[in-house]
Amino acid sequence: MRHLIPVLVALCVGCVWSGAPSRASSRPSADTTADVNVPLTAVVDTAPAVWRGISNIFLDSLTGPIRDSVRMPATWTDAALDNVLGGADLQPIRILRFRAAGDTALRFAIDTAGDLDFTRAPVLVFAPQGKLLVANIRLTVRSRGGSKRQLPYQILRSEDRYTYARIAESRAGQLQLGDRRYTVQVRTAGHRHPFYAPNAGTVFLIDMDADGQMAELASLTVDGRPVAAEQVIPHTPFELDGRFYEIVGIDSVGSALRVRPSSRAVAVSPNRRAPEFRATTLTGAPVQLSRQRGKVVLISFWATDCSYSERVRPAANALVPKYGAKFTWMAMARDTSRADIAAYLKKNPIDGVVLLPDSATWRSYNPAGATPTFVLVDARGVVRFRAEGASAMGAVAAKLDELMAGSP
Repeated sequence: MRHLIPVLVALCVGCVWSGAPSRASSRPSADTTADVNVPLTAVVDTAPAVWRGISNIFLDSLTGPIRDSVRMPATWTDAALDNVLGGADLQPIRILRFRAAGDTALRFAIDTAGDLDFTRAPVLVFAPQGKLLVANIRLTVRSRGGSKRQLPYQILRSEDRYTYARIAESRAGQLQLGDRRYTVQVRTAGHRHPFYAPNAGTVFLIDMDADGQMAELASLTVDGRPVAAEQVIPHTPFELDGRFYEIVGIDSVGSALRVRPSSRAVAVSPNRRAPEFRATTLTGAPVQLSRQRGKVVLISFWATDCSYSERVRPAANALVPKYGAKFTWMAMARDTSRADIAAYLKKNPIDGVVLLPDSATWRSYNPAGATPTFVLVDARGVVRFRAEGASAMGAVAAKLDELMAGSP
C-alpha cells in the first residue's frame, strides 16, 4: 500500500499511516495561569545520527491527463512522477525520475516552480552518506492560504532502491519553568508537513529528566528498567516536577511554542485517568475499557499491512498466558474489513481481544496513526505507559512486569 514505509530498520521502527487524523482532539480545560512562550530557532540537520521524519516517495509512470502536462527534454525517457509536497493545503512540488539518452542511470529532477516544466528544473546530485545516497536541496514551500517558507530538503535513495524524502530541519528552544529549564525540540512528522501545527503533523520533544539527551523512543536501561519516550502529544498533559502542562500552540514557521499549565484529569498520558472507549470484537461483542477495572490492560494499535506490528506479535502473545486473568490485551486493528482481519489472524493469531477500529479511540489514543502503538492502563484505570514502535516492546513488557507486581 502506498501510504506505508517499507521495512528499513535503520530508518524507522514502525508504520506510519498518511490517512491518520491530523486534527487535534478537543482542547482540554486548563487553569488560568498564564501561558509560557518558548522561542524556537532553526537547526539544520543534513547529517543526522538517525534519519527521523523520513517517508516514501512513490514514483508512478506518466499516464492520463498529467502525461500531457509534463514538459521535459525530448532525450529523457522512462519518466515517473510523484509529489515531494502536495495535499489539500499545499501548492504541489513534484519530482521526476528519468533516464537521459545514452545513460542507464536513474536521475531525478525537482519542479521547484510548481508548473510541471522540467526543462528548467534542477537535476539532483547525490552523494554517499552511510548506506544512503543523499541529495540536498532547498525548496520554497507555499500553502494555498498564502503562507510561505524556505526549507532544507533531502531526497534519499537506499540500497533496496526505495526513494525517500525528509525535511532537514528541526527547531530548538528552552522551556523555563521556575528555576528549571528544559530543552525542547520540534520537527515535522514527515516531508509532507512543512508547516508546524499543534497536531500529529508535528513532533514535540522535551528533555523531561534534564539529562541532556532526548529520548525519542521508549527503551530499557542497562539494568532492565523501562524508560518512556520524551515525546509530547499536543493538547495532552505531560508531567514536569509533579505538575502538568500541555502544548497548546505553535506558529506555522516554528518560531515560538506555547505551553500552558493543565488541569485535565482524563487523558492518554502517564498518571492521568484513561479515557473511556467502546469497541467491537470481530464477532460483534461489545467491549468497554471501564469494565476491565481490577485488571492491568495493554491497549495496542496494529495493522495487517504493517510488518512492525507483526514483528511484536509473538512477544505480545507471550504476555497473555504469563499473567492470566489479571491481565487483558486489547488489540485494535486499523483495517476496517472483518474478512481481511480474520484472514490475517488465521495465519498470524493474536491471543488478545482483537477489536475492530473505532475512529474516536484512534484519535484520542493514537492521533499520529503509528503502528504498533501501546498504552498500558493499571488496575485502577490510570495510564502508566505509552510507547510507539516495534523497538518499544521490551520496555512495554518491563513496565507491565512492574504493574503486575503491584497489582492486587
